[in-house]
Amino acid sequence: MLQFIRDAVITLAAVVLVTLALPKSPEYNNNIGYKHHYITHHASDIKTLIIGHSHFENGLNPHLLGDSAFNLASAGRPYYYDIEILREYLPLMPNVKTVLFPLRYCLSDRNFYKARFRQGLFEDYYYGWNMLPPPEYRAEFKRPCKFIPHYRKYQTDRLTADSLGYCPDFSIMALEQRDMSNWEQDDLEKVTGYLEEMAAICKKNQVRFVVLTTPHSNQFLARVTPEGMANLENTMLQVSNLCSVEYHNYMTDADYRSDSLYRDWSHLNSFGADIFTQRVKEDFGL
Repeated sequence: MLQFIRDAVITLAAVVLVTLALPKSPEYNNNIGYKHHYITHHASDIKTLIIGHSHFENGLNPHLLGDSAFNLASAGRPYYYDIEILREYLPLMPNVKTVLFPLRYCLSDRNFYKARFRQGLFEDYYYGWNMLPPPEYRAEFKRPCKFIPHYRKYQTDRLTADSLGYCPDFSIMALEQRDMSNWEQDDLEKVTGYLEEMAAICKKNQVRFVVLTTPHSNQFLARVTPEGMANLENTMLQVSNLCSVEYHNYMTDADYRSDSLYRDWSHLNSFGADIFTQRVKEDFGL
């Protein structure tokens, strides 16, 4: 018995020493954590809030919208987290006048939940925002213990956003690129419901809700159909029938036909983002 107690004490002491020897995990170590940190410390500074996924994180420059704009968008973010962020944090941001959201041609978010990376996605929002996954995924979520060191807490090279949350990309699309994923439209009803929730939250908080479909490359447009474009318009028409929302589709805009404005088939690079941001600023009086 004494031997067992002695071994237990030695083991406990070793665990304590190892824990004390580890560096303190940073307050934020990736874009998701930094953006949460920013809006919790600068909630009253923001007048234009940019949310959504990579089409805005890389494709909309908040610096050109003024110092009261912040880019809260994050690559690969499903609709669920944008809804939860708006629901919880928009009431705490008294000066926000406009929320900008990017609507993809792909009216689905199932690609964001692919099995190979959804555990990492769930961990990022669990650590960065203290948010659990969508209810349908919680049973499979291996919730990390926040009191035990976890490697994701120390991956400091994952922070690429600048001070206003923007992630510029200076690369130019390779002419031979033919990766044409993300053009399916198979969740129209679900996506419409998500947008209605976001619009309703903005309306409740007396905030203007602006939805944009960003410019896309000629390679992507080669796969676009008239029915697909009509689905975008009809989806937004259905949403606007319930809540006030402004929508504009820039996918085929003539000002964005040069491949030099894109980093891939559907994402603007920093050069394209600057031109597009100026256009959005003018079109919507931001």
